[in-house]
Amino acid sequence: MLPKFHTTGQPRGDFYVLTYVDGFHAPTNKRSREKAALVINYSPSTLFTRYSFNIISANGRMLAYTRGPEACDTVEMALLTAWCRYGIQPFQWKLFPKKEITVDHFANKARHSRQYHQARKGLCFLLSKFRLGAWLKTPQAAKRFKFKYPTPPQFQIIGSSSVPDPYKSNDENLEILESACEYLKQQKAN
Repeated sequence: MLPKFHTTGQPRGDFYVLTYVDGFHAPTNKRSREKAALVINYSPSTLFTRYSFNIISANGRMLAYTRGPEACDTVEMALLTAWCRYGIQPFQWKLFPKKEITVDHFANKARHSRQYHQARKGLCFLLSKFRLGAWLKTPQAAKRFKFKYPTPPQFQIIGSSSVPDPYKSNDENLEILESACEYLKQQKAN
């Protein structure tokens, strides 16, 4: 399913699809699932974060919208946010097809076109790294390059890799919370 490339938001927002994945929308308050696409948009509009998420139904209806990470408004953080929030690993994203993007989509907004294509290049750089890294862990890569599969990782965690409790009272959590708050204040001041 291919989402619509350009949408507008209120007030005066332009959103352009950078990348998407096909799947299902499964709202927590319902038992049904609906075919949909999760989209990462780029927006050059100053009233919106540069990167945001939409869930779009197969018939083009917006089912959900989430602002991107405001304090760290980068494509890298958008990919990490999608991994944590939606479980989509960075190598799984598909580029919006270049052949489907026309000059008309930018409707006399040449600046938008330049900014979008720059953001797209940044995304492509990251996707190339993530996809190669993931592919090198496959049997196909082992066969092509004649190495043992599965290749043991060069580093392994000692003990369990359980998720740390962010509410546990300890020095590390206190530093993380204080530093995160300070970081946000600095970002808002800039």
